[in-house]
Amino acid sequence: MERALRHVATRLGELDCHVIDALPEGATPELVVVLSHGLGAPATDLVPLGPELMAFQPALADRVRFVFPGGPMAWAHGGRAWFPCPTQ
Repeated sequence: MERALRHVATRLGELDCHVIDALPEGATPELVVVLSHGLGAPATDLVPLGPELMAFQPALADRVRFVFPGGPMAWAHGGRAWFPCPTQ
């Protein structure tokens, strides 16, 4: 039986994050996968990879939680950055 994916926007530490899993309510994951976006991208940039990876490897759904943090620094057009970068 396929479980529904849960997608939660939350704050972890000082970072705004998107968290995706298909675990039962209150379950602790065996694995946590953290995927960080590139310069200028929003926190949601890589979010579609979570469901795609679980569809590709269904056994992951019972074991993994995906976390997609947004960089702490504002960047142009609503994007985020992980550290200061000179602009050209």
